[in-house]
Amino acid sequence: YDPAMDEPTNEPYGVTVDSADRIWVANYKANRVVVYHRDGQQLAEFFGEFGNGNEQFSGISDLVVDRERRHVYVVDSFNGRIQEFSLHEAGDTISLQFLRVIGRYGSNLGEFSYPLNIALDQATGDIYVGDMGNQRIQRLTHDGKPIAAFAPDLARWQVFGLAFHNNYVYAADAYNNTIWRFNADGSNPQRLG
Repeated sequence: YDPAMDEPTNEPYGVTVDSADRIWVANYKANRVVVYHRDGQQLAEFFGEFGNGNEQFSGISDLVVDRERRHVYVVDSFNGRIQEFSLHEAGDTISLQFLRVIGRYGSNLGEFSYPLNIALDQATGDIYVGDMGNQRIQRLTHDGKPIAAFAPDLARWQVFGLAFHNNYVYAADAYNNTIWRFNADGSNPQRLG
């Protein structure tokens, strides 16, 4: 973030809209999360400190808001982890409280190598993480316990976008120029184009 340029959305990588129609933006280079009202007015700004401690980041690439549990998950790409926060609201004031770090750099289940994207099953609270360096998607419980990892049966693929809708996980595969659809449990990969 360069204050002289007054650009809190420096290199936006991820965006999500919460149940109150607020727009949450993951700012990669600035390591910030900025929240906007649907009319474009900035409501809040969080983080901004580079590092590997709690509430420090090295490349915020995506985020998702769990409306049922009132949690926010922020992808900390170069640190190989997800940071989870509880969401608190009082009128127009939004605040986040650190809860936990999910994962660390590595290749075992529950570890990540350059996670890039995150999606959420709002019904169960399960999170899906596009684990780009390990060429897989990981499914975890809402409190970060690993459930499974899955990928299509290919030698190479690269998750560059992730969404969850109607019990399906959709993944944009930048390496093979296609979209994959999986069942919520990671089974039955289908190429959509």
